[in-house]
Amino acid sequence: IDQVIFSSGAGEVLVWSVEGSLLARIPVRGRTISDIEWNGKSSSLYIASGIPGQIGSVESVPWSKESGRTVEVARVVHWIARDLPLDIALSPEGDRLAIGLQDGTVLVQPSSSESILWKAATHAAAVTSLDWSDDGKQLVSSSRDRTAKSLDAKSGDVITSFVDHERTVSSVRSLFVGCVTMDEAGILRVYPGGTASHPASSRKGFEQQTPKLASDRERVLVPVEGAVLRFRLRTKEIEFKDKEGKDTKKTEWIIDEEPRLLWTAPDSGETDSEIPLSLAISAHDSELIAAGLADGRIVVWGIDGSRRSSFLNRIP
Repeated sequence: IDQVIFSSGAGEVLVWSVEGSLLARIPVRGRTISDIEWNGKSSSLYIASGIPGQIGSVESVPWSKESGRTVEVARVVHWIARDLPLDIALSPEGDRLAIGLQDGTVLVQPSSSESILWKAATHAAAVTSLDWSDDGKQLVSSSRDRTAKSLDAKSGDVITSFVDHERTVSSVRSLFVGCVTMDEAGILRVYPGGTASHPASSRKGFEQQTPKLASDRERVLVPVEGAVLRFRLRTKEIEFKDKEGKDTKKTEWIIDEEPRLLWTAPDSGETDSEIPLSLAISAHDSELIAAGLADGRIVVWGIDGSRRSSFLNRIP
């Protein structure tokens, strides 16, 4: 919702204004919250929670900014598993919900019910991240099995496996130009069109075990120490001579770094040394970004770098 931030707490989701005013508290079934997703089509919040190694569930809760509270009678439990689901993702139209499970399974449901459209044993280890293509025809997934995959969103069939990762693939995002992955060796990779099995370009040097990426379909956002980096992916035509001396061209992928989005520690001019644990881009207009830090702070600022607010994710 524009001007509203949902954040995970201990056994509940907290609802904030961008200025840091607490608007509501939403209790959940599980003690640990692994992911939250907003569905603007149904004005509902989808929550993955549970107890690691014991039980996990995915539920949806209607929420209205006007009423400032949830409608408990309409709460729906979509899925219950033997372990905590690590990631969920809603389709662009908000009509389908994808869930990634610890046993490597990906399943897709109608977002309005508990029924299953399809369920597939996609990976050999836990699914760490999910994302939909902008047209809703493909679903991409990443896993602890060191691969990411693109799936047919109607059937769950694997279209392409994205390989060459050195460690667990912690995050995958679908952009207009293709797929971007980050593995826990700190390497960002670009797979053009979402169909190329090998990366066309990569960029090293990020912190190991990097938190999940965020994107606005055109740029990818990477959390690093004291900042969030923005990258735009583009192609460049390179002219060269082949073995026979003839002039020819090839397309090279470029990962361009754009201006950094920074924040500072409270009451000081020094750059904060913490890496954000989570990132979110405003679903309404992509103009606001929120970052959750390890010390419990939420920092909100504009995509143009303008600072908005910083507050503790804690009940007053």
